[in-house]
Parts: sequence; structure tokens; C-alpha cells
Amino acid sequence: MNTSIEKIRIVINYLFNHLSNREIAKTVKISRETVSKIKTLLSRSELSFENFTQLSNSELEIKLRINRFVSRPKKPQPDAELLCKELENNKGLTMTVLWEEYLNQTNGEGVGYTRFCEIIREAQKSNETSQIQVYYPGEVVQIDYSGDKVTIDLPNGEILEANIFVGVLPYSSVLFCYATMTQKSEDWIKSCTLMFDKIKGIPEYIVCDNAKALITKNQDRVVLINPYFQEYLYFYNVSVLPARKRKPKDKAKGENGVNIAQKQILMRMRNEKFSSLEALNERLEFMTDTYNHKKTKTFPEGRMAIFNKSEKEKLRALPKISFPILNHYETTVVPQNYHITYLSNYYSVPHDYIRKKVEIKVINNQLYVYYDKKIIAQHFVLFGSDKISTLDEHKMDNHRLKDYLSKDSILNWSESVGANTLSYCKFIIQKDPNLYNNLQYLFNLRDWVKQQQLSHRLESALEYACKLQIQNLARLKTIIETQSYLEANNVISKKHKNLRGAKYYKEVAKC
Repeated sequence: MNTSIEKIRIVINYLFNHLSNREIAKTVKISRETVSKIKTLLSRSELSFENFTQLSNSELEIKLRINRFVSRPKKPQPDAELLCKELENNKGLTMTVLWEEYLNQTNGEGVGYTRFCEIIREAQKSNETSQIQVYYPGEVVQIDYSGDKVTIDLPNGEILEANIFVGVLPYSSVLFCYATMTQKSEDWIKSCTLMFDKIKGIPEYIVCDNAKALITKNQDRVVLINPYFQEYLYFYNVSVLPARKRKPKDKAKGENGVNIAQKQILMRMRNEKFSSLEALNERLEFMTDTYNHKKTKTFPEGRMAIFNKSEKEKLRALPKISFPILNHYETTVVPQNYHITYLSNYYSVPHDYIRKKVEIKVINNQLYVYYDKKIIAQHFVLFGSDKISTLDEHKMDNHRLKDYLSKDSILNWSESVGANTLSYCKFIIQKDPNLYNNLQYLFNLRDWVKQQQLSHRLESALEYACKLQIQNLARLKTIIETQSYLEANNVISKKHKNLRGAKYYKEVAKC
């Protein structure tokens, strides 16, 4: 019989009260056959009600002579310890796959799927022994992002979802929350900076998970830190200790802090609406401060009181200058065209760095390219898309020559000289269909002017050349060299006594 002794005791009590088998079965929620078996055992034992009330459960079981043993064929049991290791080492492995493999090994004579899962879970629970972690004031801060997001309703009707950064000081359990639109390296760093400013100090090291924005590799006892985050750690003179993969207990306080933020802070804000990220962060700061000052059974004085009393003085001082927070950071390999891409626009890099890995940093409206921690290129950030910013010193010699001998280069040069030079160049380019010869004419003119250092004469000379529509380069050079355009202007503007002016014609009109 598999019925528990507690239920048997209830059934016997009802039997002494002369209830029918049907009524007892319905009340206790067992079958009538089971009630009948218990009634038979009771009659065989010749047990009185007085004796029944004085017996313990074990004594009652002996008195009724209940046979608990049921002979069943023993099925081959799964190796729970081995299967737990399989699940731990293979992230995508499921219970179903393991059970099917187990059935194949036992020729279909193994336990069922439900029992198989129970055995595995019992083994996992027995292996989940935890170690007490001891924290010291000002020693560490644990950081993470919450899985729950907060909705922002913009005035234009657009709906965004903000990510919630959570930082926890394990000793005092003081909480810090901040909302960002993404979880990029710059978002982690900005959140950490604001957190350090809030607590007015820096701990000895940071414990984080293995987000690619912070830790690029954590495998086989080799840890590689994201270059931008590593630069940040050097600036603040703080270390980082990434948690082991799939070991959330390595940052238990951080995980608990995320849980508190979700249940105690975000849930209290669930019915509130925010029109901007700034409004959300302002509300988050208020709610977090309120929770840190809240008195609970675990913290009778409040978290903030413990922090101010024991931990604040242990933190290291903040640097006098703040770390420059980037608008964007990434690493990339310079392609064959020596132009890197940012927001669908292209920026040149010295051609010597083709196929080399560089860092892109964007601060305000400036884009910087670094190689081996040295600036190799700097550009203004372009607005729009598919635009190109190319510096002449970044080009290869043959590319520079090709660009120098182009229509655009002539127009840019003439525009830099002046309006008359630009007008003359456009006149020459359009004078006949042979564009090649027209450009060669202007190339020769540009080279000759630069060689003779006569750029300051061009505006006046080409104004004169446009009026006369001069198309002969040798004649144009002579005009520029001799400055004959000045004499021509003087002839036109020269005054003498035989010239009649407006005053003469006014007197004639009076007559």
C-alpha cells in the first residue's frame, strides 16, 4: 500500500464515526478500494478507538501490519552525475536529447522521461552547495544590466525601450541604477562613471559578467579586456574581475541587486510614463535613493547609513579630471580603400595602415582613429549618409596624382582663389566638347601660377581674360607677367577735358 500513514489515520477516524466508504473516499480523495483495504486491516487488528488515539504513526503502521514493499522489476537508472556534467559543458543540450540517448543505451528499458528529469534535478540540487562570501568595505562593486526594460514614449509617438544598469556595493548593499538606450562599451563606462560620482569614491576592483562590451574573451584561464574599457580601468586605477561563465554566484550581490531593482523599484514605476531618457533617470535616482534609505529587518538603519558609517571613508578619491566619455567606440580593420565607416559615412586613414586593426573614437563632433594608442587620423563627423572625408596626406601617390588631375580639383582650386578665377575655369571647361584638352589647359595654368608664385594676380588678370574671352595660354601668361590688364583698366577709366559728362547733358536738356 502506497497511501501515506496520515491519510490512513484520517480514514480510520472516519470509519470510527461510521461514515460510508463512498463518503470517506470523496472526502479524503482516495479510491473506494483503498478505503476498503484500510477497513479490512482495521478489523483484523481489532484496534479500539481509545488505543487508536494513543498510537503514533509508526506504531499504528506496525499495528495494522501495512506492507509497504511492492516488488517491481528494477529499471536501469541513469548516471546522474555524468549527465549533470554534460548539461554544464554543453549549453544547447536538452533533457530530451539526453533521455533519448539513455533509452538507446538501455534498449528502451530505462525509466520514463518524467522520472529521468526528476533524477537529474535531484542530482543538480545536491551539487548546489554554496560558499559564504565575505566582503570588506570599499573593496568591490558588482555591476550588471537588468533583463527588464522600461518603455519611453517620445512626444512624436515613437516608443523606445531603455536598459537599466545596476551597480551594488556588496558590503553595504547600496544600490545604483541608471538607464541607457543600449549596452555598448560607452554605456557601461558612462554608468560606472556616474556611479563613482554618486558614491564619491572608487573601490579596489569591479566584478562584472562577460559582456563583449567589457570582456572580449574569458576562456581557458585567459581573460582579454575590451581596449576601451581597459583604458578606463587604467585611468581610474581600478581592476576588473569577470565572473566565471554560467556562475552567477560569483556576483551574487549584483544578481540580487538586479532582482531588487526589478521588483522594488521598476515595479513601483510600472504605471508611470516617461517622455525622455532624462526624465526616466531623474525618477530612477529618486526611487533608488529612497530605497537605499529604507529601513528593513535586514538593514534596521538603512543601507545608506551603513555606507556612510563604514564604507564611504574606505573608497579611494576620485581623479581631479573626468574620463572623456565617447559617443562611440569600436575596433575595425582598415580596408583596402583606406577608408573606415561610421554611420554610413567614410573617413580616410593613412594608406600605410591598410589591413591593420585600429580604434575609432567619437567625441562630440570629432572622429579620432588610433593605432597602437596613437592618433593617426582626425575628422569632423559628417551628417547624412554616403559622404566621404578624405585628407590629401592619407592618399597613395598615384591616387593623389589622379585626384590632382581632375575636374573637381581644378574647380576647388579656382574657388579657393576667387570668383573671377572660378568663372574663367568654367568658361574654359565649357568652351568646346574636348574636355581632356580643356583640363590640360587649366592644369598647365595652375602649375605655372604656383611655380611662378603669381596667385595674387589671378583674380584681376582672369577678370580681364573673361571679358576678352582669351583662350590662348601663352597670351594669358604674358598678360599675367606684364600685368597689362592694369593698363587696360587705366585706359578705360582715364579722364580728359574732351569727355562729356552728365552735367553737360543736363544743361543741353534745359536749352
